[in-house]
Amino acid sequence: MSFDDLIGRSWDENRLVSVLVELTYRCNLDCVFCYNDLSLRGRQMRFNDYAVLLDDLAAMNVLNVTLSGGEPLAHPDFFRIGARARELGFVVRVKSNGHTLHGEVARRLRDEVDPFIVETSLHGATAATHERQTRVAGSFARLIANIGEMTSLGLRVKVNSTLTIWNESEARGMFELCDQLGVPLIFDLVVTPRDDGDRAPLALAASAEGICGCRRRGTRRRAKPPPPRGPSRRMPLPCRRSTAARARRVSQSILMATFIRVLPGGAPPGTCTRRG
Repeated sequence: MSFDDLIGRSWDENRLVSVLVELTYRCNLDCVFCYNDLSLRGRQMRFNDYAVLLDDLAAMNVLNVTLSGGEPLAHPDFFRIGARARELGFVVRVKSNGHTLHGEVARRLRDEVDPFIVETSLHGATAATHERQTRVAGSFARLIANIGEMTSLGLRVKVNSTLTIWNESEARGMFELCDQLGVPLIFDLVVTPRDDGDRAPLALAASAEGICGCRRRGTRRRAKPPPPRGPSRRMPLPCRRSTAARARRVSQSILMATFIRVLPGGAPPGTCTRRG
């Protein structure tokens, strides 16, 4: 059975394939349009809680686990959780703002979690625009430096960006910047309300002209993958697919198959949403 056949069968049989696990609401940036409800409080789930969750997902033959937040690395057990997900054989993705991913932290991510890909966020082609949205001075230069360091360590990096009224005029420049960094860039054209129903972020939604312009250029551009860093401990090198093919197929699994979002501990009942 081919991978595409497997995903199609999962879709037809409503089998869970991809899980987004939001480890924490904490974040070291303060993005204007963030959808998280930062007023939520409760008991934070710890490693043992997530170990049980991951074991259950493995028993269900889930393929893809994405660790997100907030900023997932702000969770005190992030590396233990990520390492456990890798041990169980999941395709592990990490969605991080990239602010702390340098030096020893980046090396630990590579060595202990070995994610399939690290997804980070760029909010403009200039520091002024990026930091207008993150509201943290110096975050632009730090992100650019950290992306370069991650790729030099052999980590696969993808850049996401939400198109807004503030950065739509810099879309071309953002593509050019990511081309220089050797990483793919994907735009999300939709700004969403916050999880508590607050519609304030919608004021930053891109204009119709900005969305059309982005669509004309294409909402995504794939850079050349970084050079291989040697065999993975999970799978012998001859069995691994090319980075581009695996990224495309795993992305298809997220788009096509049943998907569940797991919120941090303490969220009120009913806030764990299943989509499929």
